[in-house]
Amino acid sequence: PIIAKLSDDYLLIHVGQEIKGKNILNFQNVNDEFLSKLYQASDVYLSTSLGEGFGIPPIEAQKFGLPVVARRLGVFDETMGDSYINLAEFTWVEEADLEGGDIDFKVNNANAYWQGWRYAIEYALEHSEEYRDKAIENAKKYTEEVFKENWKKQIKKWEGMI
Repeated sequence: PIIAKLSDDYLLIHVGQEIKGKNILNFQNVNDEFLSKLYQASDVYLSTSLGEGFGIPPIEAQKFGLPVVARRLGVFDETMGDSYINLAEFTWVEEADLEGGDIDFKVNNANAYWQGWRYAIEYALEHSEEYRDKAIENAKKYTEEVFKENWKKQIKKWEGMI
C-alpha cells in the first residue's frame, strides 16, 4: 500500500514481483546491462525492505551515484553509514517501530508512513549532489578489487596462525 501511494506523485521503476498501481513500471528477470540502464535512468533508489541480508542492491545503486533512501536496518547502517538517507529520520512511524518489520503497524498508519517516505524522497532530490558523492565513495569499498585484497589479507592472517 505504501508503494502504491507513492506512485501518485512519482514514476516508480520496480524490479521484482509485480506491484500494481499507477505510474509503476515493473520489470522482472533483467540482465545486468538492463539493470545498469535502470539505475542510470533513476534519480533516487528506494529500499523498502523489511529485512535484508547484505544489502547489495542499495550499494549497486550507489555505484551509479544514486541517493539511497532506506528503512533503518542494521545492515544499511553497517554498509552505508552516513551515505544513505535513513527513513527513520523522516517519520515517527518508522521510529516507533523499534522491532522493525511490523508491516501491520505501517499499514495501520499508512498515511503518516507514506508522508515520511515522501519527505525523505524530497530531501534526497534536494541533496542529490551531496548524496551522489557520498554514494560513489561508499560503493568503492565494495568493488571486486577491494574484496580480493581483503580476502588475501585474511588468508595471510590464517597462514600466520598455522
